[in-house]
Amino acid sequence: MGINGLRRCHPPDFLLRCWSVDTTSTPNPRHLVAIDLENLAGTPRVPPAWAKEIGPFLTGLLRLRAEDLVYVAGSPNNGMAVCTVAGDLHGQARTKRGKNGADLVLLDALETIPESALSSPYAPIDVVVIASGDGIFTQVARRFRDRGLTVIGVSRRRSMHRALAAACTRVVYLDDPTTDDDALALAA
Repeated sequence: MGINGLRRCHPPDFLLRCWSVDTTSTPNPRHLVAIDLENLAGTPRVPPAWAKEIGPFLTGLLRLRAEDLVYVAGSPNNGMAVCTVAGDLHGQARTKRGKNGADLVLLDALETIPESALSSPYAPIDVVVIASGDGIFTQVARRFRDRGLTVIGVSRRRSMHRALAAACTRVVYLDDPTTDDDALALAA
């Protein structure tokens, strides 16, 4: 029995989800993450053992959560590695053949992200992570930064294009990820 002798009933799950939304609380900001797997691995063939380690490593480094929007891309030859990392990060796996295939599918994902995802009143995007050093991402990084978002580039030092590094708010180098405490704090 419930309050005042009334029988307690349990609402359907969809009503519980609706009731649990607190419109007076502050938004729960999310990250938008684009990962070029071959670029991060530094090789055209991503070793399966490395793929199993990079997802948890990036989760800790960038403090990623299941609510974040994550895209992981690579060539079809690395399909298993792409799926492994995407699964670890609760993200979407994308593959494409050809020169710059992974770059192009990630660029498409970043350029076509719906406005409703970027400025959602409940879970807006506040940080964009571009896990690649390729210069092809320079313009989209600038657009997100001009919009007032924090843009973090993640790459190996030797793979980071100068223009992309300049377009980012911060850069975290996988070769030495813990030396820039400010970048890690921004990623939180």
